[in-house]
Amino acid sequence: LREAREQFEKDYLIAQINRFGGNISKTAEFIGMERSALHRKLKSLGV
Repeated sequence: LREAREQFEKDYLIAQINRFGGNISKTAEFIGMERSALHRKLKSLGV
């Protein structure tokens, strides 16, 4: 279950980053995260 959740998060975050043209600040604002927290999440997921 953990692996499935991580894969979903990874796919979702990649899709949103692409949606905003790679702009991490706009992506973070859209999904309701702090930019620094999003960076940590991306690093933990290997993105």
